[in-house]
Amino acid sequence: MLRRNEVFSFDRHKHMNVEHWIVRILVYGGAGILIAALFPIRDLLRHLAPGKVRLSWYLLMVFTLVFVAGYVAYGLVFIESGSAALDLIVPAIFFLGAVFVLLSSFLSLRTAIEVRRVTMREQGSVTDELTGIYNHS
Repeated sequence: MLRRNEVFSFDRHKHMNVEHWIVRILVYGGAGILIAALFPIRDLLRHLAPGKVRLSWYLLMVFTLVFVAGYVAYGLVFIESGSAALDLIVPAIFFLGAVFVLLSSFLSLRTAIEVRRVTMREQGSVTDELTGIYNHS
């Protein structure tokens, strides 16, 4: 026959396993999203001329990789230690932060492509496409 404390500790242990899976999904999913955010940044770098802006985007890539390492390290440490429901706050912030970085990198790429498209369209309307001479119309 089980005592009340044994049942409670069993339920608590079962609950901790669920928390560990939630943490794994949030932290490692967040790390995966950060890695996915590197692809639009890489594409954006292809459109940028050498200079300070391009260097700044390379720096952002390095910071993103450091964050990936931090997410993985946190996940490993968290799994080894005990957890409580309150401990889910940090993984949730990690995950949402990764989503923010991904959306920001896609938005930056789309913005750069759109600016380039509009600039080329304006330049085409100012100069003759055949001769490249300024259009006086």
